[in-house]
Amino acid sequence: MKFLLNCIRSTKKNEELTEEQDLLMFQNKQYSSKILAILLQRDEENCKELVLNDGIDIILEVLYIYQKQDPKDSDDIELIENLFGCLCRVLLEPDEHKQKFLEGEGVKLTV
Repeated sequence: MKFLLNCIRSTKKNEELTEEQDLLMFQNKQYSSKILAILLQRDEENCKELVLNDGIDIILEVLYIYQKQDPKDSDDIELIENLFGCLCRVLLEPDEHKQKFLEGEGVKLTV
């Protein structure tokens, strides 16, 4: 779970990366978000682990980028859909998860 969250978090553009390396980094982020969404759908324990590893904050950080800029292409849109799917699944669980979402200003960031 931590590995997937770290891949999703890697949002900073590095000037030293080539265009190809930057694309590979984004693809890893996109694949990680898809795998995370699948894992969360399969087991409630995965939702708990996501919350324990500050996953809600990480997802909100990535989504915040798209609050300021529109998605560039269908890959960006797929990433956003995967991350919103993760949030929706986690928020179906007990109040503790909802509290973390509210603490991270999730409502403000996702509206």
